[in-house]
Amino acid sequence: MAAALIMAIAPACSLDTSALLLKVDQSGNGDYTRIQDAIDAVPSNNSAMVFISIMPGIYRQVSATPSYIHRQNIACNESHKIIEEIIVPVDKPFITLSGLKANSTIITSSGGGTIWYATVSVLASNFVGRYLTIQNTYGPGAQAVALRVTGDQAAFYACRFIGYQDTLFDQSGRHYYSNCHIEGATDFIFGDGLSLFEKCRIHSVSKRGGAITAQRRSSPTDNTGYSFINCKITGRGSTILGRPWGPYSRVVFAYTYMSRVIAPQGWNDWGNPLNQKTAFYGQYKCYGPGSSLEEALKMVPQTSLLMRSIVLFIGFIALSLFPASEAALKKYQFDVVLKNVSRLCHAKPIVTVNGKFPGPTIYVTEGDSVIINVTNNAQYNMSIHWHGLKQFRNGWADGPAYITQCPIQSGQSYAYNFTVTGQRGTLW
Repeated sequence: MAAALIMAIAPACSLDTSALLLKVDQSGNGDYTRIQDAIDAVPSNNSAMVFISIMPGIYRQVSATPSYIHRQNIACNESHKIIEEIIVPVDKPFITLSGLKANSTIITSSGGGTIWYATVSVLASNFVGRYLTIQNTYGPGAQAVALRVTGDQAAFYACRFIGYQDTLFDQSGRHYYSNCHIEGATDFIFGDGLSLFEKCRIHSVSKRGGAITAQRRSSPTDNTGYSFINCKITGRGSTILGRPWGPYSRVVFAYTYMSRVIAPQGWNDWGNPLNQKTAFYGQYKCYGPGSSLEEALKMVPQTSLLMRSIVLFIGFIALSLFPASEAALKKYQFDVVLKNVSRLCHAKPIVTVNGKFPGPTIYVTEGDSVIINVTNNAQYNMSIHWHGLKQFRNGWADGPAYITQCPIQSGQSYAYNFTVTGQRGTLW
């Protein structure tokens, strides 16, 4: 199984002076008090990494001004206003929004009535969201989107998306969701993205008649679909796994726990029997009281249920059942140096790895043995953290966050050894 390991050392910023390390703090102890102001500070057509650290707090969003709406080329009039609360514009890629903990860094709004009222809209590519709660409190009665994603190669780690109807608009592009909590009642994961949900908790709050997914694949040649791997479905009332927003809707659940909240029929055809001939719905090795969906499995042939027919390429992640390349021993040397660079009248600490940020990308194959020797030439201790690679037998692994237990002291070196055993993820 191929994978890409992305190495970086924390704290992180960029050697390129066009990159930014920004802090948002409502108390005034940062660069900005509003998240949108920090995003607006990123240069257009940015090509370097930008890390926006968001301090704990409840960030209540207000409606965008007409000038801002006009600048985003969004039509607006009195009879039909389109308002998007926080926008990462299409010309500002490589932005990371990171809180400290999802339950203490909350971005919230209450716009409803259309899918275009989104608390946060990510239109740019190569976006990363970490440790955030993004919610829409509009409630029942209308569409109310918490997160809208159209940018390609977006990733979300340990985030919470809270809403009721249409919580997560996974509109288009390749996306990865890891260890996220996604909550809603009706079609609360919907759109036409090519997306992988791994180790996520899917929580239904529908009293009855709810639906988790509404995938919009409209053609048999469209390379889109949703895969849920090692997830957990909980909630109250009753819901189905999905219904086809598009005639060729494609959704697979694998190795996923399903509670009794899942209705026996599992899926429905959204009132159009023709969808039963074209939609691709399946489950593979799921478990739990809601996983016995004999009626649902009649919608597609058993021989086509497995994920062999769905290969998701999400930039830095390849999920595939095809044979891996020959394993190898790979060795790397990483020299860490801390520098200060002035940007916008502020001196920013920058950590470089071999003179670059982010650090080098390590491409590995299943079975590879990898040795990474890290020399810390910075003025203070450094830690390494990663996502997706479990190394429980190694003394330097530290629980679900996978952070090195003992930081590398200034002027010291440390060697990390591990073997890739059928896993995928990123090493940061």
